[in-house]
Amino acid sequence: MRTDLSAVHRGNMRVDVHVRDQVLPMDYPAQSCTYPTPLEVQISSLAACAANTLHLVLSKKMGVQLDSIEVDAKAERS
Repeated sequence: MRTDLSAVHRGNMRVDVHVRDQVLPMDYPAQSCTYPTPLEVQISSLAACAANTLHLVLSKKMGVQLDSIEVDAKAERS
C-alpha cells in the first residue's frame, strides 16, 4: 500500500497536510485549541492502529462480538 501526502506550511507554525482528498490542519503550539499538534496526530494514529488491531484479533480471529472498542492514549513530552 502506497501513501502519498504533502505538507504545506501556512505561516507561523500552521501546516496543512493533504492526504487523498482530505486536508488535516495542524498547529504548534496549539493556538486556542483550533487544530491538533503534530504530536497529537501521531498519538491519535497509534491509538487508531491499536483499536483496529484489537478489533481484527478479537472479532475476526477469536470470534468475539464487539459493539465498540475504545483506546485511551496519554503522552507527556519532556
